[in-house]
Amino acid sequence: MVKDKDRVGTIFAHEVYEELGVRWIGSRRSAQRLGELAALVADGRLKVHVRGTFPLSRAEDAHRELETGHGRGKIVLLTD
Repeated sequence: MVKDKDRVGTIFAHEVYEELGVRWIGSRRSAQRLGELAALVADGRLKVHVRGTFPLSRAEDAHRELETGHGRGKIVLLTD
């Protein structure tokens, strides 16, 4: 269906992406990666939309906010 499979990526089909001839674009979670992303945000090279902040003591409320499915952006938990 697509002539140039280099333009196709998946975050879902991890076990078959090579067989399909597409790129894996899922996240690589690690403390190092988090540090790199934090540095990009601090430098202003990566914009992050924060939709709400909650103190850690209100983590339950933060989860309720996420479960509504409304709004865009990240929910941030702040240490008390």
